[in-house]
Amino acid sequence: MLKKLRSLDWAKLSHVYGSAADLPDLIEGLASNEEEMRQDALDALTAALIQKGLLFSASIAAIPFLLELLENEKTPDRWSIFWLLGMLYQGKMQAGLKGDPKAEVQKGKAILVKFLSKAAAKTKKMQLEYNDELAPDLLADLKTWGASL
Repeated sequence: MLKKLRSLDWAKLSHVYGSAADLPDLIEGLASNEEEMRQDALDALTAALIQKGLLFSASIAAIPFLLELLENEKTPDRWSIFWLLGMLYQGKMQAGLKGDPKAEVQKGKAILVKFLSKAAAKTKKMQLEYNDELAPDLLADLKTWGASL
């Protein structure tokens, strides 16, 4: 899992705090068996990748790795990753930067649909109500992709 994560030159990418050289460790932290480490990684990634709805070059680069984590059933707390992908899906690129966050997330639509199809009904209902407030565009598009919501 995440075999290509360190092959990117993250230092050439940026997030809200500057160089994104710290992102591989944070992304790997999402797969930690320790709940506190996962939460710290999620908090740090959210703060670094999304600033008032604006995204950065590192935001786009992180999406394939977040999808990879979401796809792996051994990844703990995959709803947090789903939530982060939803936030990125809603975001807009910072002025002067290229990239389409929706298109990047849409590359993983099969992963997202499969994740939702396997989610327990009670948990899914609660999580989707929460995500509907944060990522309504993603949830609307998931319906058109055939996800059972």
